[in-house]
Amino acid sequence: MAQVGWEERRANMVEVCTVCHTGPYVANSYEPYDGVIELYNSKFANPGLAFMKLLKENGLITEVQFDEDVEWTWWEIWHDQSTPGTPAISVPKRGPSARQLRRNSRIATATTDRILEIRCITATGDLG
Repeated sequence: MAQVGWEERRANMVEVCTVCHTGPYVANSYEPYDGVIELYNSKFANPGLAFMKLLKENGLITEVQFDEDVEWTWWEIWHDQSTPGTPAISVPKRGPSARQLRRNSRIATATTDRILEIRCITATGDLG
């Protein structure tokens, strides 16, 4: 399977969209997606990546992936909580919907629970 980056995929999709829609309409259609991705990255993904990097650099986790519980916890935050993001904003309305707000609340709750778990794990030194 060819490795295609998100930028190329997006450019291809924008090209398809502009066959029927104006450039500003297409750009406005992508704006909610960009906002949700930016919010998720700034609140959850980037701090999580920095934390995992810190653990690895300080020898608190091994090079072997998924041999400590904290790595599975990070997987849940990164994958399981980020995956439902874009369908929640794929509604024909402009602006946040109740579905999108519930989704963001669910991610925040789940991630907060995982962060507390990570703090407990690292405080005790029991990384699984």
